[in-house]
Amino acid sequence: MSPFDRSSLYFAMVFVGACVMFAGAGGFLALHDQDWKYSYDCAEDAFPQNEGNVVYYDTLSPEERQSVDSALDGETLYFETEEPVPPTVVKKNGTFHVFDRFTVFDYYSEGTYGPIAVALVGMTLIVDGARRDVRR
Repeated sequence: MSPFDRSSLYFAMVFVGACVMFAGAGGFLALHDQDWKYSYDCAEDAFPQNEGNVVYYDTLSPEERQSVDSALDGETLYFETEEPVPPTVVKKNGTFHVFDRFTVFDYYSEGTYGPIAVALVGMTLIVDGARRDVRR
């Protein structure tokens, strides 16, 4: 095999590795699981201007009240869907309580293992192809 053929082989190895790595990354973005994170931020005496709509504590469902109380105690809560997540601003006993409410990646979901493994295989092909080409 001539050196030109080996160089082409190693280039193809790096190219295929990059394609496999990007396919794994795309699969991760398509299949990842997002959870809702809910935690306590701060308390304010005046109406918080840019935080969202105010909901009174008395109008919350019992599940939402339990979640708000847990967050007020310093616990960080995670929800699978947006529906059970309490509101961002809750008025309780004359005080406006502001909560952080946003989505986060769930890296431990079953749907993320496969794409991460595919991306790692692609990275291995890239590194191995580049290493072999440099050693040549």
